[in-house]
Amino acid sequence: MAAAKKQKHCCPWRPAPGPYPWLVYSHGENNESQTFCTITNPNETHLRRIPGLQGQKFWTSCHGPSLFSDTGHRQFFLWNPFTLQEIRLPSLNFEGTIHQCTIFSYPSDPNCMIFLSATYVPSILFLQLGDKQWTKLNYEKEVQKCLKESGELAQQDDDGFGGYAVIGKEVVVIDVHRVDPSKKIWEKVEHVPDLAFFLNYYENYAFCCQVIEPEIYGNRIYFPLKEILYSYNIRDRTLSHSRPLSNIQSSYSSFWILPDQRCIMAEEEYARVQVQEGESNVVVEKRGNEGRKYNDLPLDIAAEIAGRLTLGDYLHLRTACTVFRSVSPPVDWKKKALEGLELPPLSPWLIFFEKDGVCSLVDPRHGDKYLISLPPSLSNCGIYYSKNGWFLMSGNTDSTFLFNPFTRKIVPFPKDDIPYRFFTSYMGFSCYPTSSDCLVVVFGQKFYQKVYLSYTRLGGQGWTDVDFHSSMDFVFCENSPVFYQGAFYCLGRGGNLGVLQFTAGEVTWRVLLKPTRPCSSYHQNFLVECNGKLLSVFVGEFGKGVRVFKLNHSPMAWIEVESLGHYMIYISRSSSLAAMATAPGMENKINFPRFCGQSSHSIVFYSLDTKKFHSFESGNAEVDFYSTREQLCACWIEPNWC
Repeated sequence: MAAAKKQKHCCPWRPAPGPYPWLVYSHGENNESQTFCTITNPNETHLRRIPGLQGQKFWTSCHGPSLFSDTGHRQFFLWNPFTLQEIRLPSLNFEGTIHQCTIFSYPSDPNCMIFLSATYVPSILFLQLGDKQWTKLNYEKEVQKCLKESGELAQQDDDGFGGYAVIGKEVVVIDVHRVDPSKKIWEKVEHVPDLAFFLNYYENYAFCCQVIEPEIYGNRIYFPLKEILYSYNIRDRTLSHSRPLSNIQSSYSSFWILPDQRCIMAEEEYARVQVQEGESNVVVEKRGNEGRKYNDLPLDIAAEIAGRLTLGDYLHLRTACTVFRSVSPPVDWKKKALEGLELPPLSPWLIFFEKDGVCSLVDPRHGDKYLISLPPSLSNCGIYYSKNGWFLMSGNTDSTFLFNPFTRKIVPFPKDDIPYRFFTSYMGFSCYPTSSDCLVVVFGQKFYQKVYLSYTRLGGQGWTDVDFHSSMDFVFCENSPVFYQGAFYCLGRGGNLGVLQFTAGEVTWRVLLKPTRPCSSYHQNFLVECNGKLLSVFVGEFGKGVRVFKLNHSPMAWIEVESLGHYMIYISRSSSLAAMATAPGMENKINFPRFCGQSSHSIVFYSLDTKKFHSFESGNAEVDFYSTREQLCACWIEPNWC
């Protein structure tokens, strides 16, 4: 009985939790204890103490056995979490530092090989299971040859920029690419329904596996950050996260272990629910078992309905079926605006890429989603800023554009390279791009006390570059600047204000001593102009507290705002704006680029009345912030047909 109890305590748990990786947290003195959980139920944890793993460093996992080493990275071994079997590998005689490890093939395969890569040394060490020693391969000559042939010989960065970047503490963007060996290029991945990816940022490794429930767990990237497990949906580009894992502290180290569960991947569990093909008309579900088709509706009644809808509902109606499309012909909304005809009042919409070349628009009031296509020249560009119905977009090449998705008008910029563009996404412009006075700025940052700037005016000859030194620390945050009273105001990560001003041909950058940050313990902050006032919004980590402040110019101080009146605020990393409520019940709320639930497109907002998160879909019920999903790389846009 004692032996059985010890065996149970040393194994992760029995029975096995299914064909999904275990997330393991090591903790205790010298990492003597391990806590296991899975993606199916992250908050169900199992505490174990496995003597063979005490004080050992995890490297990677491959279908059962995982690779560990001692703290000196010289004695490696494979460990099987099911059998507790260890396979000791030959001692490593290497002066460099190991950076990454890879296992090729199943360890049960006699041809299984293990590869180690070094840091700062162009060397690979490898062995095949059964070898008596490691083999070292130096590839420095091959690298130099390739660089010489391509004309890209490595050069020292004269300005010392090197690989420096200001590291934040939030997920901003995730991209997935696959290599095309024939073309020798990376291609962007839009959809991988039967696969799930598991990565660990801190341990620098990743792997993927097939899933038996693709509609629930497939097409996703799972990764832990401290005690939170994140899930990124590759197809709709939304980020979800669990509650803080129970009994897990942020100081614990974590890694994934991939069990060998091939035997339980039964064919019947891969069965797909087949949708019976029939008439193309959409069926509306009714209470009970009955249903009626849209084409049962008389055409005159359908036409009457179409004539009474707002723009968003009208567009949605046209996509429902062929019957509704026949009674709701396309409308030139730009022409109607120019003719001075009345248009339905529209609130700002949330916009993001559904896939490359296609943008999705979501109505924050009703949660309706619409698709618009981008011109081919903009298909590979990202949205960096939005204002007055226009996008500031930039691509992988030296191309930057202003684009109105409603009129499809494109305003190109001078083709001069923007030297600091790729070190930051902090961009902005001053006014309508239809004005020759429109000023466009691009910020970059090297160290806390040095700011780079590129700017141009529409119709100008090119970009002007300026460097600034500041006497105070200022770190650009993942938010957007605000052009306010003739200057660009920037809210830094530390809550301080930076001001970029253009006066009499002179460009100045100042970090203000006042106002000081109005609150502490926040995770994100945003800057927005509302009814002629400059407001700041501070958001606690995982939505724990949202506070709004107004800038009082005399004295320079932030004053807390308890109510927005009839205004609404819309915040995101690339655009934050305020607008009058367009319908009753929308006022005094802060809208986030977050959706309620796992499939709905109902926008999540924070009410200054209730001090809680809600959605219009949930009514008066509070929305659990941990059940929401964030739309990465999304911004707000004000519809504009001019």
